Amino acid sequence: MELYLGIGFFIAVIINFILYDMLLSIQHSDHNDEWVKSGKPCGMFFTPEGQSYFGGYFARMAKILAWSLVTEKWMKEDPKSLRLSRLMRVLAMIQWGLWFLFIAVIYGRK
Repeated sequence: MELYLGIGFFIAVIINFILYDMLLSIQHSDHNDEWVKSGKPCGMFFTPEGQSYFGGYFARMAKILAWSLVTEKWMKEDPKSLRLSRLMRVLAMIQWGLWFLFIAVIYGRK
């Protein structure tokens, strides 16, 4: 059981990273002024030209958390971004649900 929960959690995390990168790519290309205001975050796999992976680390962490909770104005104006942000939120709930279930199963055996 733990193996399946762990694998499910890992898959959800990777897919969420990909969704975040897709949103970030849209923000960078179509809403560049918002990207700059955000601190020029980089993605997990996507690093905009001229930005270092580590240079946007703190901005990335802030954006991952913020986008999990809030829909920014530019997302509301872009149907694809809105769909990706909603999917990212649903997947984040699934991801954390799997994590807590994994912990409950591990500690429930003791």
